[in-house]
Parts: sequence; structure tokens; C-alpha cells
Amino acid sequence: MIEIVWKISLIYLFLLVVFRFQQHKEVNSMSCFELGNLILIIVFSVTTIRTTGNQFYIDSIILVLLWGLQLLLQWLMKREETLKKAFGKSPVLLIENGKLNFKNISHLNYSLDYLFVKLKEEGIHQIEEVNYAVLEEDGSLAIFAKEGSDYPFPLILDGVINMSGLHEIGKDTKWLHKILKGKGVSLNEVFYAFQKNHHVFVIKKQDLIST
Repeated sequence: MIEIVWKISLIYLFLLVVFRFQQHKEVNSMSCFELGNLILIIVFSVTTIRTTGNQFYIDSIILVLLWGLQLLLQWLMKREETLKKAFGKSPVLLIENGKLNFKNISHLNYSLDYLFVKLKEEGIHQIEEVNYAVLEEDGSLAIFAKEGSDYPFPLILDGVINMSGLHEIGKDTKWLHKILKGKGVSLNEVFYAFQKNHHVFVIKKQDLIST
């Protein structure tokens, strides 16, 4: 009895640490790999409790390795655009210039009823009033009404160039480095950079530390 209580307590503390360091707080914001790996960790944790002897410690090591694999992939996805496209999520355009993007909506199996509800919550009653509507990586819906503002295309995320963002605005890395040079900032100093209304805005890591 005491052994079971001790095992449950140990696994429970381990899962608390896993959820504490989980980057995404909502299920719909996780990639397929992250969600699958998290489910595997939880199921394997339940199985580990029922093992005895040295097998319990072996299974516990496997649990830690599974979690380490997930953390490693999350770290790599921040720095490698190819991995991010393969395992992660990217913003998806649902409405562009007042028109529904049926290809993206069908691919995501996104509910039109839910989309219209979100538009009404923003005080928008016609699709034609929308400049852009974007399904963000965390599952939230960003809506930009036609008020002369453009969708803020992310160009740099935590010191890493977002190639898809550059592609959307028809620019290349040479252009981006020239912009950064003009602002007197290097790539590794940038926390977040985006283009909106044909202007590039840069948020430096140092600015976040000082605020």
C-alpha cells in the first residue's frame, strides 16, 4: 500500500512538472506531435505505476526521455523553419480582402458558423467589412477590419527569421538585413519583428528586459 502511494505521488509530481513547462496551455494550440507525445506520457505514466521492482525505475527513465524528446523538438522548431512546417502550426488565412478562403477553411474543417459568431462578437456583420481574418498558432482568431490596416506579417520570431512571413510580403533575407542595419540592430537582438501598413516594427529582447 505504501509503495503504491509513493509511486502515485512520484508520477503525480512528474506530471506537474511536465504541465508546468508545457509551452502551450490549450489543447487546440498544440501540434500533432506535442499532443501525441503528451498523451503517450500520460498513458505511460499510468502503466508505470502498476510496474514493480526495477521495472518501475526503467519505465520512469523512459518517461523522462519522452518528455526530453518533446522539449528538444520544441527547441528545434523555434530555430528550424522546415521542422516548424512539418510538426508545428502556422497562421492560416481564413478571410482575405472581404472574401472567404474556402481552400484553407475546407482543409482545416473550420466551422463557418463559429467564424460568423466571432465576427459578430467583433461588431462585424458582413464578410466584406473584413480585411483579414487569421487563425493564429494558438487557436485564436485575429480579425482585422477594413480600416486601412494590413495584417501584421511576422518577420522575426525570437531571433529567427520567419521565411513564410517574408514570402507573403514578397521580400527576402537580404532586404530584411538591410532594414535591421538601418535600424541599428542585429538579428540576434530581435525578439519580434513584423510588417504592418508597409512599415517594419522591431521589438528588441533588451526592451522586454527593461520593461
